[in-house]
Amino acid sequence: LAGRGNDARMIRLRYEGGRENQGAWELILAQLRQVEFEVKQAKRALEVSQWQLAVVLGRPDRHEVVVKGELTVRPMAPKPDFREAAKRTPAHFQRLAQVSAARAGVTVARSSWMPSISASFRSSRSGEDWVPPDQGWSAGLSASWSLFEGGQTWFNVKSARAALEQSFITLRKTDDDTALSLAQDYKSYVDALERIDVEKERLKAVALRNRIAEEQYRNGLVNFQDFNAITSDFISEQKTELAVRRDAVIAEANLEQSQGIGELP
Repeated sequence: LAGRGNDARMIRLRYEGGRENQGAWELILAQLRQVEFEVKQAKRALEVSQWQLAVVLGRPDRHEVVVKGELTVRPMAPKPDFREAAKRTPAHFQRLAQVSAARAGVTVARSSWMPSISASFRSSRSGEDWVPPDQGWSAGLSASWSLFEGGQTWFNVKSARAALEQSFITLRKTDDDTALSLAQDYKSYVDALERIDVEKERLKAVALRNRIAEEQYRNGLVNFQDFNAITSDFISEQKTELAVRRDAVIAEANLEQSQGIGELP
């Protein structure tokens, strides 16, 4: 916004001095209005983002949520072993718990083949006194085994074993899918970090070109069309460089989320 404002003031002075035409002045004025709109639009988007973050954090007022600092990422993390990393994710432990539950289901189903054993003990006294002198006791032990149940136990065990096998298959597939997702997220993360360096160099070159063009335009060495094109390219490159840094932060967050790690600063 400041850059477009400075350009507008410079061109207005040239237009009022008869050194620039009205079309150039109206064009730069329209571009200034566009930038002002984009700034207001960004502020409104910021307010919405504050509300979203306040809801996630359980804060009653969005104005309490203020994020400070620069949009930067940490140095590139080393390439992990994706299959081993997949075994440390929440998805892996969730499927592993399902395997344990299925294994317990097999044990429960097989228990129907085991005999049911019960024991009892009884003690008594008899006589005419308050404390009877005669004492007796009895104990018993019984066992039962269901032999004729129409093959229900056999089918239950077979079904439980099938469920256990399915849980192992699901676990392996989950680990494979997670490893692939980690590999894709790591690629996006590395690409985003490397693009930051590329965009920094490009922005540096475009900024230098813009300063030279501005000086040349002040001295009448380039026309308005060339100056405006170079200035627009500089502004566009600034937006691109900022978007690249934003994408890198998002890529880093996606990689951490895939691994089930991450922390608030």
